[in-house]
Amino acid sequence: MSLAYCAAEDRADHELGVRLLVASLARHHGGEPLLLFFPPADHAFRTWLQRFPFVHLIEDWPGGSGWAIKPSALRYTLREFDEAVWIDADIIVTSNPRSMFHQENRHTMVVVEEPSTQPNHGSTARTQGLGLNVGRHLAITTNSCVLRVTNAHDPLLQRWATILASEEYLDSQRKQVEDRPLSLMGDQDVLCGLLGSTMFSDIQIRYLQHGRDIIHSGGLLAYTPKERLKNIYRSPCFIHGQGTKPWKIFMPPDLTKKGFFWQYRRLAQEVSPYFAESKKYASDIGAEAKWMSYRSIAGRLLCAIGFGSHSLRGLPISIGAHLYRRLRGMQM
Repeated sequence: MSLAYCAAEDRADHELGVRLLVASLARHHGGEPLLLFFPPADHAFRTWLQRFPFVHLIEDWPGGSGWAIKPSALRYTLREFDEAVWIDADIIVTSNPRSMFHQENRHTMVVVEEPSTQPNHGSTARTQGLGLNVGRHLAITTNSCVLRVTNAHDPLLQRWATILASEEYLDSQRKQVEDRPLSLMGDQDVLCGLLGSTMFSDIQIRYLQHGRDIIHSGGLLAYTPKERLKNIYRSPCFIHGQGTKPWKIFMPPDLTKKGFFWQYRRLAQEVSPYFAESKKYASDIGAEAKWMSYRSIAGRLLCAIGFGSHSLRGLPISIGAHLYRRLRGMQM
């Protein structure tokens, strides 16, 4: 089956993430096209993009703002290709992603599992929150940062797009995250609820495992000490730069912000796998990259202790973060 990747970003200040995704795909992918939805593209970006003929810049935004574009972008891609693989624009690939999907039949949806450290796992509460009948209980929460579908999943994509365009969902997104209903927390919560409903309980699902196939990078809790130790001699295909972006936190005004909170966030980002991987593309992204040169004394020490390994460089403070979380849980 013919396969194409698709990605989207509507924030101009996240262009560096788009460049890193494109550059990493260029180094590792097997020739499959990337349909890139990026309205903020300026002349400089378009000129740089000419180096990558596999990338097709799409002028029209197919529907839904921000993350809500996912079902519409996938349906757009499936007009021409048998398989569509969505990749978040803050992901770097470390190997050919095609190998992650080549054995799937047209009926299998491939999604990412949410880190085990996240609360409220499972589909049932999300399905019920959408007002749908429960058809099955998915113990793992869906993370939609990487998502493989075919035309066999079009009814699901249509229903997903409809909910993401509803006033109820849009109203929830205007609220602080902690004030949103669980079922409408984000696009992936809606997807998880739909997959657990009677309407779509027959869809076959395969999860890309966190720690083995993908790393949710940036914080210290998502990438657990156990996962880090397992990855000493391997690198997952996808590194997801969740949360704070290194090109922002290592540059003014964020770089000048003081206090323990900001020091902690900078250190966590400095030893993150995403930051380590991004530096491999300094000469490929066609943009100023002073932020890649950021070094702190603590960060240098942790990187030295980790012998350059993406999994070991943050291990000591990851252990500390998990112990602190456990102790707080015992005290509550």
